This record gives sequence, C-alpha cells and structure tokens, in this order.
Amino acid sequence: NDMILNIDDFRNQMEAIRAAELPVISMREFLDWKQGKANIPDQCVMITIDDGWEATHTLALGVLKEFGFPFTVFLYQNYVGVGGRSMTHDQVRELAANGATLSSHSISHQNMSRRGGRSEAQYHEWLREELEGSHRFLEESFGDTGAVIKTFAYPYGIYNDKVIEFAKEFGYEACFTVNGKKTNWDVADMEIGRYVVHGTTLANFEPALT
Repeated sequence: NDMILNIDDFRNQMEAIRAAELPVISMREFLDWKQGKANIPDQCVMITIDDGWEATHTLALGVLKEFGFPFTVFLYQNYVGVGGRSMTHDQVRELAANGATLSSHSISHQNMSRRGGRSEAQYHEWLREELEGSHRFLEESFGDTGAVIKTFAYPYGIYNDKVIEFAKEFGYEACFTVNGKKTNWDVADMEIGRYVVHGTTLANFEPALT
C-alpha cells in the first residue's frame, strides 16, 4: 500500500539522488545550519524513516549503507522491541552504528490533536508525556550510542498550537510534519515539512528531488 515502499523502488530512488548529485545530509548537519552554526549546500536532502518497522533494518539499512547515506529514524516507544515486525533494541543499535540518527515519534503514535475524552489538564499531561517520555526512552535505551538527537516527528503529521508550545518548552531542536514542502531558512523549527514518498504510485519523490 502507499505506506509500504518496495525495496527495489527504494534502491532506485537512492540511485536517482546520487545521479542528481544531490548531497544527503544528516540531521545534525541540518540542525546546525538551521541554528546558524554551519553551512550546507543550497540544494540537499535528508532521508527519514518512521515508526520502527523491522524492514528498516532488514531491507533499508543495506541500501543506505551501499550508498553511504546518513538517515534519521523516528521511533515511537511502544513499537520498539515488542515482537512481530518491530525492530529489536539490537537492530536499532545496528542502525545507530551505521549512520542513523535516532529521534522521537511519541510513545503511543496517537493523534496528538485529539483530546479523546480527557479533561484539559489530563490532555496537557498526556501531551507532555508523549513528547518528553518518548525522548527519555531513547536516551535511556540508546543514549550511549551517541545517535540520539532531540527532534520529534508528529504522528500522522498532526499537531496543534499546544503541542508546539510543549515541544518548545521541552527543548526539541526541531519538529517534523508530513506537509510536502521544502525547508528554507525561515521555516518555523517546530513545523518542518517532509515529503511522504508513496509506495504504490511513488508520488512525491520527483517533487522532493527537483
């Protein structure tokens, strides 16, 4: 389906990035540029993969190593080391040892704009735990790898002003949506766009590349 990308298509896309001579930058390079600490090429790309599916390790990692591209994996806590098709802790560590940045994608991967019957106080407490607890989990589990960076991807790309407020208060360096737009210097740090590359139609890859 559109959320599952065939590995051959993925390899072809990585080859297209290389053929276009587009530099692939790491999350740290991106953040240092956004914070005025370093320069990056005028045109460059970042590769991100969400959730923690085992195929990130068994399939995507081999291709990314082949091309030598850095990448970021946004993990949500409840889908790490729980069996099924989730990555084990050791597999996540192997990603970190091979060019991956590890960042947060919440604890439960729920719509953060949905109060779900909670009072305002309960909703705010839940938001803080999703934002803060998920980063603490990464630090406690993988902090010794040196790969954990304090950035956050909103589940489903959905957020509201309160989510942004709490993310800023907690000190996230950047937060990412799934709004298909390029990032210029003046894009708000808590609303960085990303292009979702669809699995069935391969839509969005060309706009992201060109």
